[in-house]
Amino acid sequence: RSILCCKCYLKSAIFEPCQMKAGMLLSCIPSDEAFDRIKLLSRESHDDSWLRSYFEKAKEFWQRNGWAKHWFTRFWDTTNDEVAWSSFRLFLSCVDSRFWFWKDEVELESVATDADTKRRRQIFYESNISTIQNRIRDNEKNLRKYYLSQKVLQGEIWPWM
Repeated sequence: RSILCCKCYLKSAIFEPCQMKAGMLLSCIPSDEAFDRIKLLSRESHDDSWLRSYFEKAKEFWQRNGWAKHWFTRFWDTTNDEVAWSSFRLFLSCVDSRFWFWKDEVELESVATDADTKRRRQIFYESNISTIQNRIRDNEKNLRKYYLSQKVLQGEIWPWM
Protein backbone atom coordinates (compact mmCIF):
# COMPACT_ATOMS: atom_id res chain seq x y z
CA ARG A 1 0.00 0.00 0.00
CA SER A 2 2.76 2.48 0.94
CA ILE A 3 4.68 1.78 -2.28
CA LEU A 4 1.58 2.64 -4.31
CA CYS A 5 1.09 5.81 -2.22
CA CYS A 6 4.68 6.89 -2.89
CA LYS A 7 4.35 6.31 -6.63
CA CYS A 8 1.09 8.26 -6.70
CA TYR A 9 2.68 11.12 -4.77
CA LEU A 10 5.54 11.30 -7.25
CA LYS A 11 3.23 11.19 -10.25
CA SER A 12 1.01 13.87 -8.76
CA ALA A 13 3.91 16.32 -8.71
CA ILE A 14 4.73 15.92 -12.41
CA PHE A 15 1.92 17.25 -14.63
CA GLU A 16 -1.85 17.43 -14.73
CA PRO A 17 -2.79 14.13 -16.46
CA CYS A 18 -0.58 12.23 -14.02
CA GLN A 19 -2.07 14.20 -11.13
CA MET A 20 -5.53 13.14 -12.22
CA LYS A 21 -4.55 9.47 -12.45
CA ALA A 22 -2.72 9.62 -9.13
CA GLY A 23 -5.80 11.11 -7.48
CA MET A 24 -8.04 8.33 -8.76
CA LEU A 25 -5.54 5.65 -7.74
CA LEU A 26 -5.21 7.19 -4.28
CA SER A 27 -8.98 7.04 -3.91
CA CYS A 28 -8.74 3.23 -3.99
CA ILE A 29 -6.32 3.09 -1.05
CA PRO A 30 -8.21 2.84 2.25
CA SER A 31 -5.86 4.96 4.35
CA ASP A 32 -6.14 8.41 5.87
CA GLU A 33 -2.77 9.27 4.33
CA ALA A 34 -4.17 8.70 0.83
CA PHE A 35 -7.26 10.80 1.58
CA ASP A 36 -5.11 13.64 2.95
CA ARG A 37 -3.09 13.61 -0.28
CA ILE A 38 -6.27 13.77 -2.38
CA LYS A 39 -7.48 16.76 -0.36
CA LEU A 40 -4.10 18.45 -0.79
CA LEU A 41 -4.14 17.90 -4.55
CA SER A 42 -7.67 19.30 -4.68
CA ARG A 43 -6.69 22.42 -2.71
CA GLU A 44 -3.62 22.98 -4.90
CA SER A 45 -5.63 22.93 -8.12
CA HIS A 46 -7.35 26.08 -9.35
CA ASP A 47 -10.98 26.61 -8.41
CA ASP A 48 -12.17 26.66 -12.01
CA SER A 49 -9.87 23.97 -13.38
CA TRP A 50 -11.06 20.64 -14.75
CA LEU A 51 -8.51 19.01 -12.46
CA ARG A 52 -10.32 20.10 -9.31
CA SER A 53 -13.49 18.31 -10.44
CA TYR A 54 -11.49 15.10 -10.81
CA PHE A 55 -10.07 15.43 -7.31
CA GLU A 56 -13.56 16.04 -5.96
CA LYS A 57 -14.66 12.80 -7.66
CA ALA A 58 -11.65 11.01 -6.17
CA LYS A 59 -12.58 12.29 -2.68
CA GLU A 60 -16.17 11.14 -3.11
CA PHE A 61 -15.02 7.73 -4.34
CA TRP A 62 -12.71 7.35 -1.34
CA GLN A 63 -15.46 8.40 1.07
CA ARG A 64 -18.01 5.99 -0.43
CA ASN A 65 -15.86 3.07 0.62
CA GLY A 66 -15.76 4.43 4.17
CA TRP A 67 -19.53 4.81 4.23
CA ALA A 68 -20.04 1.26 2.95
CA LYS A 69 -17.67 -0.10 5.58
CA HIS A 70 -19.36 1.93 8.32
CA TRP A 71 -22.87 0.68 7.46
CA PHE A 72 -21.72 -2.92 6.99
CA THR A 73 -19.98 -2.80 10.37
CA ARG A 74 -23.11 -1.36 11.93
CA PHE A 75 -25.14 -4.18 10.35
CA TRP A 76 -22.91 -6.78 12.04
CA ASP A 77 -22.51 -5.01 15.39
CA THR A 78 -26.05 -4.08 16.33
CA THR A 79 -28.31 -6.41 18.27
CA ASN A 80 -31.45 -4.66 17.02
CA ASP A 81 -32.81 -6.32 13.86
CA GLU A 82 -34.48 -3.12 12.58
CA VAL A 83 -31.24 -1.15 12.90
CA ALA A 84 -29.37 -4.00 11.20
CA TRP A 85 -31.83 -4.03 8.30
CA SER A 86 -31.69 -0.25 7.84
CA SER A 87 -27.87 -0.31 8.06
CA PHE A 88 -27.78 -3.01 5.41
CA ARG A 89 -30.04 -0.92 3.12
CA LEU A 90 -27.72 2.09 3.55
CA PHE A 91 -24.72 -0.17 2.90
CA LEU A 92 -26.28 -1.28 -0.40
CA SER A 93 -26.58 2.34 -1.53
CA CYS A 94 -22.81 2.88 -1.44
CA VAL A 95 -21.16 -0.55 -1.82
CA ASP A 96 -18.67 -1.21 -4.62
CA SER A 97 -16.08 -3.87 -5.51
CA ARG A 98 -13.74 -2.76 -2.74
CA PHE A 99 -16.19 -4.48 -0.39
CA TRP A 100 -14.72 -7.90 -1.21
CA PHE A 101 -11.34 -6.78 0.19
CA TRP A 102 -12.56 -5.85 3.66
CA LYS A 103 -15.78 -7.82 4.26
CA ASP A 104 -14.10 -10.73 6.09
CA GLU A 105 -12.27 -8.34 8.40
CA VAL A 106 -15.54 -6.68 9.42
CA GLU A 107 -17.24 -10.02 10.04
CA LEU A 108 -14.35 -11.28 12.17
CA GLU A 109 -14.15 -8.07 14.22
CA SER A 110 -17.87 -7.94 14.87
CA VAL A 111 -18.60 -6.97 18.47
CA ALA A 112 -22.02 -8.60 18.60
CA THR A 113 -21.58 -11.06 21.45
CA ASP A 114 -24.86 -12.90 21.13
CA ALA A 115 -24.41 -16.11 19.09
CA ASP A 116 -28.04 -15.99 17.96
CA THR A 117 -27.59 -12.45 16.63
CA LYS A 118 -24.46 -13.45 14.72
CA ARG A 119 -26.28 -16.43 13.24
CA ARG A 120 -29.20 -14.25 12.10
CA ARG A 121 -26.81 -11.73 10.54
CA GLN A 122 -24.93 -14.51 8.76
CA ILE A 123 -28.14 -16.02 7.37
CA PHE A 124 -29.36 -12.60 6.22
CA TYR A 125 -25.99 -11.77 4.66
CA GLU A 126 -25.72 -15.10 2.82
CA SER A 127 -29.26 -14.83 1.49
CA ASN A 128 -28.47 -11.36 0.13
CA ILE A 129 -25.15 -12.04 -1.66
CA SER A 130 -26.81 -11.71 -5.07
CA THR A 131 -28.38 -8.41 -3.98
CA ILE A 132 -24.93 -7.14 -2.97
CA GLN A 133 -23.47 -8.23 -6.31
CA ASN A 134 -26.28 -6.49 -8.22
CA ARG A 135 -25.88 -3.29 -6.23
CA ILE A 136 -22.13 -3.31 -6.80
CA ARG A 137 -22.77 -3.59 -10.53
CA ASP A 138 -25.35 -0.77 -10.40
CA ASN A 139 -23.20 1.48 -8.21
CA GLU A 140 -20.21 1.01 -10.55
CA LYS A 141 -22.12 1.58 -13.78
CA ASN A 142 -20.53 4.99 -14.40
CA LEU A 143 -17.09 3.78 -13.34
CA ARG A 144 -17.13 1.21 -16.13
CA LYS A 145 -17.36 4.04 -18.67
CA TYR A 146 -14.16 5.64 -17.37
CA TYR A 147 -10.56 4.59 -16.94
CA LEU A 148 -8.74 6.62 -14.27
CA SER A 149 -11.45 9.26 -14.69
CA GLN A 150 -11.05 9.59 -18.46
CA LYS A 151 -14.05 8.61 -20.54
CA VAL A 152 -13.43 5.64 -22.81
CA LEU A 153 -15.75 5.27 -25.77
CA GLN A 154 -16.97 1.89 -26.97
CA GLY A 155 -14.11 0.18 -28.85
CA GLU A 156 -11.62 2.96 -28.04
CA ILE A 157 -8.15 1.98 -26.90
CA TRP A 158 -6.32 5.34 -26.88
CA PRO A 159 -4.26 6.28 -24.86
CA TRP A 160 -3.73 2.80 -23.45
CA MET A 161 -2.36 1.10 -26.59
